[in-house]
Parts: sequence; C-alpha cells; structure tokens
Amino acid sequence: MDKCKICDNTFPRKYRKKGIKQIYCSKKCRYKDAYSNKTCLTCKKTFEHNFFSKKSILFCTLSCMQRNPCELCGIIIKGRNNVHGKTKKFCSRSCSAFFHRTMKAKVSYVPNGFCGTIKKLGKICCEKCGQEDLQVLCVHHINKNRRDNSMENLQTLCANCHHREHWKDSATRKKHIMLAYLLSKQI
Repeated sequence: MDKCKICDNTFPRKYRKKGIKQIYCSKKCRYKDAYSNKTCLTCKKTFEHNFFSKKSILFCTLSCMQRNPCELCGIIIKGRNNVHGKTKKFCSRSCSAFFHRTMKAKVSYVPNGFCGTIKKLGKICCEKCGQEDLQVLCVHHINKNRRDNSMENLQTLCANCHHREHWKDSATRKKHIMLAYLLSKQI
C-alpha cells in the first residue's frame, strides 16, 4: 500500500506502462497537483495554471487579453489578440491583405508616396511649395517611370507644382503659347 501525494490516503499500488510508479490515488488528486505559476503577458502578474486545463495559458483574465485597434480601419480587434507572443495588427484578413498589397505598390503608389512625405517632413504637404490642401495633392514619379514605385522615386506635389514639373521646358508648351498669341491678334 502507498500513500497519495496530495490527500495522504492509502491505496493499492498499480504499476502502469513500463513500470512507472503510481503516486496519486485518483484523477482528482492528479489534477490538483498539475498547477504551475505563469506570468500574464499584459499585466505581468503571476497566476496559477493547470496543465490539463484548456483555458488560455498567456493571460490571467479575459480583461488582460489585449484589445488593439486595427491599423487600417481602426475597429477594435476582439478575441485573443496576442497569441504566442505575436500581436495582431488587423481585424480581418481583408484589412491585412489590402495593407500588404498597398505596401508592395500593387494597388496604388499614392499611399507609398504620402508615406515617404510623412517620413521626410512629418506631415502630408507639397514638397516644393508646402501646400497642405489634401484635395490638390498628388504623387509624382521623380524619374518619370510610372512602373518604378519605390519610395525613393515618389514625391508628393500639389497640382501646380506637378504640372510645372512635367511641362517646365516643353517645346510643345512654347508652340501652344506662340499659337495663342497669333490667334489673339487675328480674332
């Protein structure tokens, strides 16, 4: 007869597989001995966790499960936001896919151009004249190659500066001006 490790009851010893010694009288006592101390990822408090439990082993309570806003749309991310030490950044796969397509410039080069301006100047404005009206801002390709959408090739300009950039020394523009003067004299 042996004594149980938890409740000190005596029980007849039964050898399990491969001669492993039995130290608990029942499953209930075995479950009571399976607790360990864990540290909550959010509040850093220690809490007891049972090895046999199917509950979360990362957080002490439901309120400690981090709830962050989606980086794209701002909706609060519900559920387990921090799984295995990795924090979710998006509320859905569609938000994640849209964000990553944009960063690779497959959808549009405009967000990458504005992002480059924010990194350079700290705000979105024309990089030539400083115009801050978002309705007139556009993104210009510096080397005039529309397929090169790298951040170094993109520049935020207002409509006037963008037009000047493309037409500053144009022979066609000079011809149009000459024709306009000739037409104005004849009419």
